[in-house]
This record gives sequence, C-alpha cells and structure tokens, in this order.
Amino acid sequence: SNNSPWFVRVDANQVTDQGLKLIGGSNSTSPGGGFIDKPLPVDTVTKNTSVEAGYASKTAQLSASLLYSKFENSKDQLYWTNPFFASQQDRTTLAADSDYIRYGLNGVLKQLPMDSTLSGRVTYSTTANSIPIASTALNTGGVYDATNPNHSVFDGNVVHKTASLSLFSNPTKDLDSRVYWNYFKKDNRSTHVTFVTPPTGLNCGGTSCTTETLDYKKTNLGVDVGFRINRANRIVVGYDYLDLERDRVDYDETKDKKASIEYKNTSLDALSARVKVQHLRRRSHFLEGNAGTDATVPEYLNRFVARYDASNVNQNLVKLGLDATPAEYWDVGFEFILKRNDYQDTVLGRTDDSRQEYYLSVGYGKMDKFRVMVFADVENVTNDSRHRNISTLAGSAYSPYTPPTSTNYNWDASNDDRSWAVGIGTDWAVSARTKFNTSIIAQRTTGTVNFTVQPGANPTTPAVDIPNYDNTKKLTLNLKLTHTYTNAFDLTAGYAYERFRYDDIAFNGYQYVIGTGTTSTSYLSGAYAFPDYTVHSVYLIGTYKF
Repeated sequence: SNNSPWFVRVDANQVTDQGLKLIGGSNSTSPGGGFIDKPLPVDTVTKNTSVEAGYASKTAQLSASLLYSKFENSKDQLYWTNPFFASQQDRTTLAADSDYIRYGLNGVLKQLPMDSTLSGRVTYSTTANSIPIASTALNTGGVYDATNPNHSVFDGNVVHKTASLSLFSNPTKDLDSRVYWNYFKKDNRSTHVTFVTPPTGLNCGGTSCTTETLDYKKTNLGVDVGFRINRANRIVVGYDYLDLERDRVDYDETKDKKASIEYKNTSLDALSARVKVQHLRRRSHFLEGNAGTDATVPEYLNRFVARYDASNVNQNLVKLGLDATPAEYWDVGFEFILKRNDYQDTVLGRTDDSRQEYYLSVGYGKMDKFRVMVFADVENVTNDSRHRNISTLAGSAYSPYTPPTSTNYNWDASNDDRSWAVGIGTDWAVSARTKFNTSIIAQRTTGTVNFTVQPGANPTTPAVDIPNYDNTKKLTLNLKLTHTYTNAFDLTAGYAYERFRYDDIAFNGYQYVIGTGTTSTSYLSGAYAFPDYTVHSVYLIGTYKF
C-alpha cells in the first residue's frame, strides 16, 4: 500500500494430498449384488493464485479480486476385480482435473445519514473440466456392453453468481436497524448426456439413461430492528424471507418465512439475561401429487414421500441465556435451547423432530494467577418418521392407505440421540515466565431406535428395537507446561491421553466377508473392524520469534 489508501494484495499457494482413502464400489446394478470396500489412491495437487486491489479510507472501501485455482488428479480412474460380473475388471471414475475462476467486487460506505453503513458484494465464478465418456461398461456375464452415449466427451461447466447488500443504521441512541438482501444462483451448463438403451447399453427402468444437472436460485430478504427501552432493557425484532427455486423432481420451489423477537435485560450488575423466540414457516410446491396411474405401479408411492429438507414444516425455537458474576473472580454462564420441527402434510418421511440443549459453565480465579473452569453440556435429539414396507407386488401395494398385510404395511421409527460432556481445566501462572495448563473432558453419546408396525400387519419377521445406535465413550487428558526463556524463545512440553470406545449395531460382529455366493457377497477392507483405541502422546515444541 506504500502508506496510501490504495492497496494491492497477491497470494499464491499449493496444496498436495497424497495417501489412501476408503471407497466403496457396487458389485452390480442392484443393492442385492453386494459391494467391495477398497482403498482409493490419492495423489492430487491444487494450485491457487489470487490478486486483490482496491481503495480503503475511513469512510469508504472498494476492492476487486480475482482467484484462479487448478485441481490436478493423477489417479482419475480406479480399476478393480468385480466378482459379480465373472471376476472381470471393473472401473470407478474418480475426481477429474478442473479449473476454477472467481471474480469478486466488494464495497463499504460509512458515515452515511442516520449513522449508516452500506456494504455490498458481488461474485461470479466458473468451474470447468473435460473428460472422455466410457464407451463400454462391465455387465452381466463379464461382458463389456456398449454405453451408446450421444456425446463422446463430457464438458463440465458450472457457474455460480452471488450478490449481497446490507444497510446498518443507528438513527438514535436507542434505535438501530439492519436491512439485508442476499442472492445466490447456480447455473449448471454441463453436457447433457443420453445413453441410448436399444438394442444394447445402459438400462434405466427400460428407458435410456440421461444425466441429471441441478440448477437453483436463492433470494433472501431480511430486517432486524433493535430498540433500547431504557438502559437495562433492549428488544430486537427480526423477519427473514427466503425464496428457493430448483429443478428437483419432487419440489421446485420453497418459501421460508421466519420471525423472531429477542429480549435482553442487564438491570442487575451481577446478572444479564437474554431470551429469544423464533418461528419459521416453510411451504414448498410439491410436483409428485399425481405420480403413477394407480396404486399398482411403483411411481404411485411418490405421491406420499416427503423429503424433510424441502417438505412443509412449522418450526419453533426458544433460546435462554444467563451470564452472572456472583462474586469477585467468579463467572457463571447458562444456556438453554429448545427447537421443534413439525412437518406438515407428510405421509411417508420424517414427521417431526426436536432438540434440547443445556450448557453450564463456571469459572473461578484470577487470569494472571490461578484459574479453574468447569463445564457441562447435555443434548437430546429425537427424530420421528414413517415408512412403508413392500414385499409382495399385489393389489394396491404402493398406497400407504391400503389395509396392511404380513408383507405390505407401514411402520414408524423413533430415533433418540442423547449426549453429555463434562470437563474441567486449569490455568496456573507458576511464575512470570512459566505457565501450566491442564484439562480433562469426558464425553458420551447414546442412540436408540424404536420401531412400531402398523396395527394388523403381523409381519413374519417382527421389528426389533436397536439399543446401540452410535454409542460412544471418550475420555481426554491434557497437560502442558510452557516456559519463556527470552522474549524471542519459549519451550513447551506436554502429555495428551485419549481413550475412545465405540458400540454400534452396524459394526459389532465385524466380518471381512458378508453374504455367500458369487452374486451377493460383499468384501470389507477391515478399516472399521477395530474402532476402539487408546492414545498416549508426548510432545516438545520450541518457538523462536525474529
């Protein structure tokens, strides 16, 4: 900047990632064909270069930026033996080389009328790659059938456009406001490829397979207004509106309307309190209301399936926070959060969920002498959902309103996740140059799943509740001693202990081979065979400043 309001900033870096990761590959085109758990070789390089130039003063800031990132993967295909297809060589396509470019413009105007500050940002970015499309694919009998693509090369091209504008005003000492607008659009201009089925080739339900691209647009508007009733009482009222348009097969538009009110009180010198109440109402446009001709075809079931990330919901949220200093050197904090989602018009899918969280912290001591901190956290999460089992394709099997049988019926699941964590830590200034820090934290999670079958179903295989659904225990201990020899050099010695135990129905009784026969067996790598561990770490760190 050369001590002027004009500045230029340049940055360049390179990130290299090498080693192994775990990847799963389907042996066939159906879940019943098993899968293979295998190591994936990783050898990637990402090169980033950016430049930003602008003007900055006490009343205004303006900058323009350019970022270029190049991703290179030397292992873009993984070949492996597929036992389902006559033990022939199969292929998994990995991440392809790509180029990313982003243009940005930022601005801030200060000291506007009513003590306002206006800020804005605009970005435009593109991600592009180009890869050949495989002309054959391994199929039944170990035969490489033609895929018959209508393009020989796939050209990926995704464009993101964003814009935001925010105005903060403080017209009086008792009144402040914030008005904001955010815009985000994803435009997928990638090649649309169709793999023609007849006479041979890929088969997607008896028709040609076509790639799906996702485009969406989000527009967000909101306002927050704060009013100080008097020195000790303040209220903040907010309203947020979000309109999301997308090309999904089930929901093409969603509108979220969120209103909130927060009250803060500091009338007591030793205690401050805040309470926030929020209500969100989401309504989406459902496209599958007339799917399928009648209840004898599979598509008919889509009329009743509501995916909870876009389905209609009423959400209520309550937050309570307390901060207290009951005596000298004492600090106490408490927070409570309650959130409930009630999904509307949902026949099959998540019907409701709730979350409760309690957090308490207590601290005592002088920061420059000796201080001890204790905390406790408890969280409870419950998810309720309804599903349908279809085993016999007879009658109106795909309607959840038909009378249940032993093979076609509805069933409910209730997932309960409970967790707690407690900890204690100390900071001790042994001398002006020596500090000793300790901490010990215990954590535990417990998950259960309870099943309920539709009355009158009487399935031949009854539902069994799950008592261990992601149950964990973790204990950590840290001891650290730091001594500052000079203003330029210090030395840190430490010891860390961690003990982890895992209990989950999906991993208990781990086997390297699951299933029997050549057409349904799965082969696991053993990466999740022994999740329990105990670690002891001793370290020494020297720091020199110059």
